[in-house]
Amino acid sequence: MPRLPEDSDINFVEDPEAYDYLVAEAKRTGVGGTGIEPLVKPCNPRLHKKRIENIMAGKIKFPSKSEYDALIRAYDKLPTIERIDLTSEMIGEIQDLMDQKGISISDVSKALRRSHGVSVCILRNWFSGETKTAKRTIYEGVKGFLKDK
Repeated sequence: MPRLPEDSDINFVEDPEAYDYLVAEAKRTGVGGTGIEPLVKPCNPRLHKKRIENIMAGKIKFPSKSEYDALIRAYDKLPTIERIDLTSEMIGEIQDLMDQKGISISDVSKALRRSHGVSVCILRNWFSGETKTAKRTIYEGVKGFLKDK
């Protein structure tokens, strides 16, 4: 059974802006609940991965002030990641380059996984239209790789 909220807890029900701020920080930095954990641990060692994920997903409505503050401090340390809108023209150009050169999604992923953080999942989401934006560095890395191949 979940614990009852304390007066000092952050109340996402009464203060949805507090939750929205966390979501905005995750979007700004490109780092979600799983990725932020290493930066949160020094601020709040008891805040574990699953709890962070549940707070970020909105499943926990009353995080403690220390948990919330640890998340905010961790996000404050991260830079803003520039994102671009993925247009059908941009995706078409990537697909055309892949077709012309006989390169698969998996080939691109293998070549750019370490240098640009590209995964098969990211690329499939681009092509399916599930993802509408991309980190500029990833898009430019994929495009540059395909042009140079």
